Amino acid sequence: MCLVGIILAGTAGYFIYADINGLFLRSDDQAKALVDEYVTSVVRNYTSDQKQSFRGIVKQGCDFWYLNNYKTSNIAKSHSEGTGFEVDKADYSIDYNSVSYSNKQYTIDATVTKIIRYRNTPETDTSVSRHIFTIEQDGHEMFIVNDEKYDEFISTETRDTP
Repeated sequence: MCLVGIILAGTAGYFIYADINGLFLRSDDQAKALVDEYVTSVVRNYTSDQKQSFRGIVKQGCDFWYLNNYKTSNIAKSHSEGTGFEVDKADYSIDYNSVSYSNKQYTIDATVTKIIRYRNTPETDTSVSRHIFTIEQDGHEMFIVNDEKYDEFISTETRDTP
């Protein structure tokens, strides 16, 4: 009888620990989808005259919220119509190198490749950069709280023109 009580107490303790640490809510796919949504919004800034909203993607009020706001505003301004750097088309791809989860926090190591085609010029810019995304989980919600960017390689190619 005493052994059954110890087993039940141990099991209950594990479930309480797992619940507190968010193990039951863990979703690597949902975290990757958040990164994809973030990169989509960043790339949209190259072709849109309107600044993209990161509400529901980036945690409001954290240092990264303000840094991201500044960087994406500059992208939109420097590539808007009339600047000479208007973007005709911007594409991207993401390769996920790893996803780890600990204490309600994801760390996603990803390689992002952006291909930017400008108007009025045959050049195409390709940038490949490694990102370490940090995502906090709060219940069923997730927010990006940091994006460390490394090893950016940029190449400029000339499009084939008829």
